[in-house]
Amino acid sequence: MPSQHWFHGEGEWWPAVDHSAGWKESEYHPAIGREILRRVARGWTIRRITADPDMPSYATLFHWVRTIPEFGDDYRELRAELAAERVEKWDNRAKAKAFWGPHKAKVLGRRWRRPPRRSSYTTAKGRAICALLREGWTMSRINARPDMPSARVVYRWLKTEPEFREMVAEARAWRLGWLAFQAQIATGDATPGTLAAAKAFVARLEGEIGRWQPKVWGRKARW
Repeated sequence: MPSQHWFHGEGEWWPAVDHSAGWKESEYHPAIGREILRRVARGWTIRRITADPDMPSYATLFHWVRTIPEFGDDYRELRAELAAERVEKWDNRAKAKAFWGPHKAKVLGRRWRRPPRRSSYTTAKGRAICALLREGWTMSRINARPDMPSARVVYRWLKTEPEFREMVAEARAWRLGWLAFQAQIATGDATPGTLAAAKAFVARLEGEIGRWQPKVWGRKARW
């Protein structure tokens, strides 16, 4: 016969949970349900609760939530209340953060400025983008890849990250040099029989070279 476990401080007991394999009758007991809810209310995770040998397994607990109406309703209500408390706590923290910065600056007679957002740029990301540029990928094609940053992010990096801006300029210059070299080779190796094809090939290269040239507005060149 299963032993009885005593919950210290609450004065409740519940039958020992049988963790052996095989089919068995439901071992749900209201006292176990109340103890699970108490632990959830204290901030215990389900993984931590079900790791206790006196508690049901993860799968059993999930089954109880779905099949024991009174326990499932109480469980879902408690989780909803805890979620609402977390959201309220996060909102209050965000409001306090937004308030105290300008308030402190006002008290000290200083001009308040919003802290700059931390950049998501890394050298590894910049090198990955520039490697594709050297291979002939356009920036829009790179931005379309799910593992690459969007066009807006890249534009911000070009404005705020000098290292990335220099890397992109170097990669584009390298690509321009490679295209020009290919055009020279095609022209130099042309024969009377291949001259027409060579001219068509060079024309395509010149068109690509034009697309890789920086756009100039006023006195500034923009990549």
